[in-house]
Amino acid sequence: MKFFKDLYKSTHSIEFIHERRTSRRKAVVYGVPFICLFLGLIFVTLMIRVPHIAKELVPTLQNSIPDITATITKGELSVTGVDQPFELKNDTESDERIHLYIDTISTTTPSIEDIIEENDTVTVLLTKEGFAAYDRGDDSTLKDDFAGIDNVEISKQTALKWVERFVSGPIYFLFAAILVIGLLFYGALKLIYLGIWCGIVLLIARIAGKKKEDITFGQVVNMGFYAITLPILVQIIALFSRISLPFIYTILLVALLLFAVFHKSEEKEVEKK
Repeated sequence: MKFFKDLYKSTHSIEFIHERRTSRRKAVVYGVPFICLFLGLIFVTLMIRVPHIAKELVPTLQNSIPDITATITKGELSVTGVDQPFELKNDTESDERIHLYIDTISTTTPSIEDIIEENDTVTVLLTKEGFAAYDRGDDSTLKDDFAGIDNVEISKQTALKWVERFVSGPIYFLFAAILVIGLLFYGALKLIYLGIWCGIVLLIARIAGKKKEDITFGQVVNMGFYAITLPILVQIIALFSRISLPFIYTILLVALLLFAVFHKSEEKEVEKK
């Protein structure tokens, strides 16, 4: 099948990507279905995994979390049902460990940096004033306060009801609809991102002496539809392998575009389609 032949060649052949620069129709016919295939794979994966995780979460919450109630009044959190400071760690055979630390009664506010442990994958700190969450995967910390929040109460039973409603039919389909909209937006951002880097690569080509007769923005975009193949495949592999590869998508995309733009055909003319 031609689509899969083009997909295979796009992963390794600079000559092939370079030759595709003259046909916008072929570039779109290949690139758009490929992006849709990528988004569809994400959709199916999430639709299978998320409800499964949610169903497993119900007995986990029931068995591991005490009968706790959290209330936010005038921007301040109070927690009842447990002695504080309270710590919860899911010490299982899983590679991921979530570490929850709650302290809403201490006179000195604890720091997230002080409670992070070496084996933590995600560390969450709840204090009277706000929360902090550390993700070891991308070495980032998110912090926010409860200012402006009033009369909010969350209990263990409330959380269980939310999860049970999520795995029910109507909420599941609502999640699917929201996911579709989110993925369409993500796909649009992918195309915009591609256009931006095509413009940057064209600017580099102009600085290097390439004239309009040699390469145009439209031709760089045509090549871009093929050049995204390898970066997206690497992204998929990294995602399923749970490997963090910062900037790998951009590095591969720009490298392939530059090689394709400055590639010299081996004594053959490019057939205009």
